[in-house]
Amino acid sequence: MTESQLARVCGVDPKTVGRWISNPTREPHARHRAAASRVLGEEEIVLWPSVQQLVKSGPDRELVQMYPYRRRRRPRCGVS
Repeated sequence: MTESQLARVCGVDPKTVGRWISNPTREPHARHRAAASRVLGEEEIVLWPSVQQLVKSGPDRELVQMYPYRRRRRPRCGVS
């Protein structure tokens, strides 16, 4: 796959893809990483190892629980 083909799939300029390749510290935005990894058949972490640090896991993660709608959450004591 050429840089131009990858750029077309990701929706970016071919020069941008060239920068991703030539500069290992440069990371694409999440939507572009997802598109590139899907087309190339590789995991994002394989293509951009530093991405693994962006996702928190373990007891210190900030997101505790998600609800599809605000009305679905359980009310806390004293807070509406």
